[in-house]
Amino acid sequence: FAEKGGVVIADALAGVMDEHCAWREEGLLNDFFGIKAAASSARVATAPTGPAADIEVKATAEGIVWGLKSEGLTGLQAVETDLKAADGVALVTIGDADAVIVKKNGKGLAVYLNTLLDTYDAMRRKDYGGASHRALVSALLARAGVAPAISVLTPGGSQLGQAQVVRYQFGDSLVLAILKENVEGVVGRDGVTTYNDANLGQVARQEITIRLPEKFYVADVRTGEKLGYTDEVKTSVTAGGAAVFGLSRSRISL
Repeated sequence: FAEKGGVVIADALAGVMDEHCAWREEGLLNDFFGIKAAASSARVATAPTGPAADIEVKATAEGIVWGLKSEGLTGLQAVETDLKAADGVALVTIGDADAVIVKKNGKGLAVYLNTLLDTYDAMRRKDYGGASHRALVSALLARAGVAPAISVLTPGGSQLGQAQVVRYQFGDSLVLAILKENVEGVVGRDGVTTYNDANLGQVARQEITIRLPEKFYVADVRTGEKLGYTDEVKTSVTAGGAAVFGLSRSRISL
C-alpha cells in the first residue's frame, strides 16, 4: 500500500506479537516505520497518567515543515520513553523519546506514533479538551492529502469546533446538516429555554462560512430559502438547533 503511494499511520507497539499473541524477537514493522527499539518482550509501555506539563514536547525542524508546532502539542505523552528513530525522521520529541517518526516507503509514507490517542474521547467530553491530539492528527492527515469534503469555518477562518457536520446522499443531491454540540439549555421562569455556548456565552446564533467542494444550488431545507448557485455559503447556526441545507447540481427542489 505504501509502495504505491499510500500513507500508513500506526500507534504504539505495532507488530510486536505474532498471530498467536506470542512475542516476536524483533518488531515485525520496525524497519517499515524506521524505528529502533529493544527486543519486543523487553519493550516497556507507560500508560498516560494525566497531564504531563513538566515534560517538554517539541516539534523538530522537519515537524515544523509538516505543519506541527510545539506549543500546540503540549500534554502529549510518550508510550516508550527510550524509543528512537533509526532510518526514519522524528517529527516530534517528548522528553528524550522520539514520538512521531516518518519514513518514506516507495511512493508513500509510514508514520509511527509513540503516543496513544485512546484518551481523546474523555478529553473532548471534558471542556472540549484534547487540542493537542486534534493538532497532531490534523497535520498528519493534511500531509497525507486528506481533508474534509466540506469545511465549516468561524468568522475568524478557523474550523468550527464542537460541531457535527454530516452529509447524506439523497438521489443526485446532498443533504448537509450542521449541529453545534457545546450548548446547555437553561429553562427560565417563563418556561423559555435559553441556550448557552460553552465558549461564546449566551448567544442566539453563530455566524459561519461553509466551503463546498464544487458549486451547487443551495437551499435552506428548514426555511425553504434559496441561497444561490455557489461553492461558499455565509450563514449562521442557532445554538441548540441544527442548520440543514440541500445541495443540488440542477435547479430542483429538495
